[in-house]
Amino acid sequence: MVRLPEARISVAVGPLLEGRIATVVTLVRPTLTLEKLQDGRVNWDLAAGQDKPAAEQGDAGKSGGGIPLDVKLDSFRIVNGSISYYDATTALLERVETSTPKYP
Repeated sequence: MVRLPEARISVAVGPLLEGRIATVVTLVRPTLTLEKLQDGRVNWDLAAGQDKPAAEQGDAGKSGGGIPLDVKLDSFRIVNGSISYYDATTALLERVETSTPKYP
């Protein structure tokens, strides 16, 4: 469903010292494949395989106390990635690709 050969995450030090997290996220050559099967199921429905709803799983989703941080996403880039969608009920296939120009 997802292939991600490389991900880059940068955190600025200055804001970090002030209790803020300023980040830059770059996904390099990601491939996302979305599929709808003949029976209508989709491969991106992550809850389909769970036995219990998340609300019934107790403390698993709770975070500890700690210092509250202000998180800010300064930049998000996808470099040379692709997204494919295939619907087996209609035989529809769509593909979108991104490219990043190279500068001298």
